[in-house]
Formats: sequence, C-alpha cells, structure tokens
Amino acid sequence: YGFNNYELTKIKNKGDVVGEITLDKASPEKISVMVESDVNLIKKKGEEKKEYHCEVKLNDLKLPLKKGDIVGKLLIKDDINTIKEVDLVSSSNMDKKSFLDTWLNLLKSVLTGDLI
Repeated sequence: YGFNNYELTKIKNKGDVVGEITLDKASPEKISVMVESDVNLIKKKGEEKKEYHCEVKLNDLKLPLKKGDIVGKLLIKDDINTIKEVDLVSSSNMDKKSFLDTWLNLLKSVLTGDLI
C-alpha cells in the first residue's frame, strides 16, 4: 500500500554544505556547516508539488569545536509550517586562537596597512 501511494522526495544529502561559521577569535576563522543526515520528505503520489525552503539556525557556539559537533538546526519549511528539523554539524575542527596568533595577525595587519 505504502509504495503504491507515497513517494520519497530528497531535499538535502548528508554532508551538503548549507552555510559557514565565522568567529574572529578562532583558528581557522571560518568553517563550513553541513547536514548531518539525508533530508527526505514523504508525499502522496499525484499530490501537487510544494515549494520548500530551508532556514539555518545556529546555536550559541563555544570554542573549541570538533569535526562533527552539532552547531545548529536546518529547518525545512513550507509556506506556513516547519515540516522537519535536521542537525547541522561542523565540517572541521575550530580552536581558540592563541595569544601569539592574535598578536601576529595584528602585527601583520599593521605592516600591510589592512588595519586602517
């Protein structure tokens, strides 16, 4: 009954990049945010195709972040409701920048004129 009357619609694949996190006092300063698992929706066959949009909601983040840490949610929405929520994970490690790294970046900015 189910296979004859319903079909699966893939919205996102596991590992798809949906955004970036940028933190000034982190090394690296920017990493990608990925979908933790496949995002599929089930709909009745013959039903009118709906438009879905995705909204990224990031958590308040504390450093350090490890690859695969949950950093937020991907909300799948139709015109009115949130249909599904999926965890978002970090694509790589993100550590707190050391004091020395901070000063070296500042010195580099002053010498190259980027600080002005």
